[in-house]
Amino acid sequence: MLRTAKILWRQPGFSGPAILMLAAGIVLSTVCYAVLEAAVFNVIPYESPARLVQIMKKSPEMGDAYWKVTRADFEVIRNRIPCFESLGYEAVAQGTAAVGAESTPVTVARVSAGLFDALKVRPAIGRGFRPEDFRPGAPRVAVLSHAYWTRAFSREADAVGKSLTVDGNSYTVIGVAPPQVKRPVSNADVWIADETPAEDPSASTIGDKLVVGRLRQGCSLRDAERELAKLEPAPGRDSSRTRAQRFFALSLADQIVGPAARILNLLLAACLLIQLLACLNVGHLLLARRMNRVRDLGVQMALGCSAGRLCWNVLVEAMTLAAAAVGIALPLILLSLPAAGAVTTAAIGSETHPVLSIPVLAFSIGAGFASSVVCAVVPAVMLVRMEITALIHERWRFSELTLSASRLQDVLVVVEVAAAVVIMAGFGLLAKALYQLSSVSLGFHPEGLSYAVFSGGPAAFPLSAHSLERAAGRIARLPGVDSVAIGSTPILTGAAMKAQFDALTNSGEWTPVPPVLMQAVSGSYFRTMGIAVEGRSFDNRDVRGAPCAAVVNQSFAKLAWGSTDALGKRIDVGDPGRRVPCEVVGVAADTRDVSITLPPEPAVFFSHLQRRGSGFATILIRARQAPSEEQIRAEVAAADPSWRWGFSTNIGALVGTAIRPASTRARLNGSLAAVALLLAVGGVYAAVTFSLSRGAKDLGVRLALGAGPAQLIAFIYSRYVRLAAAGVLAGAAAAVWLGGILSAGLSVVEVNRFDPLV
Repeated sequence: MLRTAKILWRQPGFSGPAILMLAAGIVLSTVCYAVLEAAVFNVIPYESPARLVQIMKKSPEMGDAYWKVTRADFEVIRNRIPCFESLGYEAVAQGTAAVGAESTPVTVARVSAGLFDALKVRPAIGRGFRPEDFRPGAPRVAVLSHAYWTRAFSREADAVGKSLTVDGNSYTVIGVAPPQVKRPVSNADVWIADETPAEDPSASTIGDKLVVGRLRQGCSLRDAERELAKLEPAPGRDSSRTRAQRFFALSLADQIVGPAARILNLLLAACLLIQLLACLNVGHLLLARRMNRVRDLGVQMALGCSAGRLCWNVLVEAMTLAAAAVGIALPLILLSLPAAGAVTTAAIGSETHPVLSIPVLAFSIGAGFASSVVCAVVPAVMLVRMEITALIHERWRFSELTLSASRLQDVLVVVEVAAAVVIMAGFGLLAKALYQLSSVSLGFHPEGLSYAVFSGGPAAFPLSAHSLERAAGRIARLPGVDSVAIGSTPILTGAAMKAQFDALTNSGEWTPVPPVLMQAVSGSYFRTMGIAVEGRSFDNRDVRGAPCAAVVNQSFAKLAWGSTDALGKRIDVGDPGRRVPCEVVGVAADTRDVSITLPPEPAVFFSHLQRRGSGFATILIRARQAPSEEQIRAEVAAADPSWRWGFSTNIGALVGTAIRPASTRARLNGSLAAVALLLAVGGVYAAVTFSLSRGAKDLGVRLALGAGPAQLIAFIYSRYVRLAAAGVLAGAAAAVWLGGILSAGLSVVEVNRFDPLV
């Protein structure tokens, strides 16, 4: 190999481009694999994560939407499903915690016995929950997250045993969770034992429990699904109106890393395609070098050197090139990993820190030497087919190349063009999706619009609604504020409250409508959002005790009555057996207020003074100059201090945040597509140049027989235009076949894989 390296070193015109092409392919594929390892393979820190499942409810009427389960549902599953070795739940809510006199907002998770056992979490300090912590009358205890322990106790080891006030109740700190414990839950600050008795009606009807179970050895996810399919959810307030609900077991790994895995696997496939193109180009160069030394090869074979020995020489030469390429690639990989982590974080929305670990290093070396094998395949095939006499007398003319070497080169050209077309098609799908996403109509005006989210408030309704009205009135008087409104769901966060209603048809029959979005809003909501409304919005007539009024959007009107002519129609908002008709007083335009990436959904709006919303309140503010967070908190606290601050955001910034991952992925795939196109062009150029150099005599004969330059050009181009066309057709067919995966895995807006422009 050293002798081969010396020979290659003396041929910079050959070895330089080959090594650089291989190094570029190795860098791209290795960096993508490192990102995949950091964002997917090592992201679930629990023991045997494949055995962890999440249990939720679903009904055919809800489409792809899932519901969390109730406490009664959890008891049914725990008592009747033997497939789980441990099972637990958590219910997350916003609250406040105080160490001493200072109170701060925190995320509180009420957990059951068995949750930490299912996750196999061992506290970094102190102990975890024990069965006796969940008995009635047991002392209140709490486990802190590593992040909250750092913030509130400055990592003091003696924090265990100290007192912590959570939502006005005193808890004793018994342990601190390790730093990686933040999934599957939303990143909780404090875990407390759920004190709600199982017989409590609210515990049996509120579906807020995220259930996680660990499968027993020998029990698969399919086994758990079969057992769950035999159960019926316990009757409760949130399930009684929905027919045919069933439990579903979802792989926790798929829930956490599924979307990122699809994106990164497709990007890795694109990088491997680029590496394959680099290998094919180096194969062209090796073949050209061998064919330009045909007499030397013939002499070697005449002196007894076998074709196998010649093939081995070619393989050693390719391996030497690959070793040099790996040597160049490794420092470039180290330099590229921080930037790759930043790009990936923007592309998938999850913080990623790739490192050059042992698996990544092994992948890099393996990719390099696998490349050497691919590079050597074409020249080795040609050497096996060579005849000694033809080589010695240099009888490999253009016509003979057409029957042997040229055929292989034709295949390489077609493959290179096809691979480039596939990657370019992927870029086209992303670019089209990005264009659709950036030009989509939200149905409201995000400019100058922001909101703040609060929780808690007065326990009694409608006192909570009136206190929000006072807070909104105070904020409206701040300088630069044009309009203030109240809603129950944060905008563009993916959060949505759904409910099922019955609609009174023209024939006088009540017909059930599948679950739709529901919000409790103030009368100024539509004006503040910039949503057009036919009819009227809510006013001082729509209060508690007055006839029920509702505003529906156009999608709901079409779903319930087949047209947008819904004014005066009625929907039922009562529980089963207690019909409460509600008149539609307005029809609002459709909006994408749940997610910019989802189409508008059917929605029903009620006056927040007439019907209670969720436990959260959203104060929307349209202003020429948005008030500060401190101003908003001060005004709300002055109106009613029982409202707890959650978070605030600018909707214009949210729109940009929603588009940014798609934009990043489109730019990244576009860069890969440009590299693939350049490599394909370089490979085709090398193949054409080599074929023309070998066929110089045939071209000279054609000139001698009277062919003009135009005829020769037409002859040459007819050959390679046909090859390019074949590559384009093959690549287009492959792109159409992979289009569904590409659009689903890398796009956020559905695009047509048969799009002629793409």
